[in-house]
Amino acid sequence: MHITEFRVFLPITVDSYQVAQLYTVAEVSKLETGGGQGIKVEKNEPFDEKTNAPNPPLLGGKFTKGQYTLKKYYLEKKVPSLLRKVISKQALVVTEEAWNAYPYCRTVITSDYFSPERFKLTIESYHAPDMNMENAHQLDGEHLKLRHVQVLNIADEAQARAFNVVNPDFNPQAFISKKTGIGPMTDPNWYEKDSVPIRMCAYKLVTVQAKMFGVQTMLENFIINQEARLFLDFHRKVFCLMDNWYGMDMQALRDYEDKTKRELEENSECRFLVRHLVREQQIARQRLKDLNDQINKLQESLLAARTPQVFRVKYERIDSLLKMLQNIRAAFGYLETQMQNLRANLMWKRPLDLALKSFLILGARQQSVWKRDRLNPDEIKRSIVRPKFRAKHWFSKSIELAHEAICSRDDGTTPFTSE
Repeated sequence: MHITEFRVFLPITVDSYQVAQLYTVAEVSKLETGGGQGIKVEKNEPFDEKTNAPNPPLLGGKFTKGQYTLKKYYLEKKVPSLLRKVISKQALVVTEEAWNAYPYCRTVITSDYFSPERFKLTIESYHAPDMNMENAHQLDGEHLKLRHVQVLNIADEAQARAFNVVNPDFNPQAFISKKTGIGPMTDPNWYEKDSVPIRMCAYKLVTVQAKMFGVQTMLENFIINQEARLFLDFHRKVFCLMDNWYGMDMQALRDYEDKTKRELEENSECRFLVRHLVREQQIARQRLKDLNDQINKLQESLLAARTPQVFRVKYERIDSLLKMLQNIRAAFGYLETQMQNLRANLMWKRPLDLALKSFLILGARQQSVWKRDRLNPDEIKRSIVRPKFRAKHWFSKSIELAHEAICSRDDGTTPFTSE
């Protein structure tokens, strides 16, 4: 077991931090969700002693009401490669339960793959204007002996570089709030000076238990360092987003959180489709390579043809294959634009069109015979975007062309790289 208490100082009031924290959580959820690796919000609702009650009670029963959230985190691309080799992919999908009874909050992170006795991460936060509380979480003597204390300073650029959280868009040493006039934080020791009238401290107690043979110490140290990095990065964003959350009431904040939840759900569905289309590209590219190989072999055999009849048959076959390639490349321009829009926007205002596009690509695997008819690219385009296209005649042809056109670029590149 490893216990560390992080202390984060901020030049705002405890009341303002309540709104700032919740707003920044929602904003970071959008920033961190990408490439299939991010956050999914499953619950965000009130709790009391009867509904969604924490066990054990918060700080000995001192706080009994607040907001409860349940989230899923996908961490496969956020851990060292060594850990990815020894830990199951399922173990890198974790569940977070949080009870926010501000100014006290508790967050418990577990894994469905491991029991809580083997893996459990608990983060308890207490926010107070007192900058010098020695035992804010009321730990007993045994846990106090295990506890380490570390100060995280949002104005310390050296510490930010050490944790690799330097971001020019969120730099407290450069940010000046237009609404409050606070900033820039050019003095790393600002929190020790009485000249700063508004100050508070977030006391964050992190307790991690990871009983895994051979990697326990490495994993626990990694989690502690990762939490330190996340806390520092998060609170730098809290400060630099001040003009966004300052003056926002709780109702406006809840509306913003609900909007963020809907956006994350829609993005998750679109990203799944993108990853599937990337896999289909790889399959289609291999088929195109095979087709080019056939053309090359026929061209070689054409030179060895001994009779006009054999020559004519081989020439007609080559001509047919070349026409196929021409039609593929004609159709590819339109499909490439559509898929790049999906990758860039991750939002589709026409779900039916999205479903039809996905259906066309999925069905392509079942098609194995090329049609030798020459197809007009405009007709191909209409068959893809029209909600009610003629299934029997155009389905087979448009599927084959859509499937192969995805990867038929002259420069050998794909519309977008695999996740």
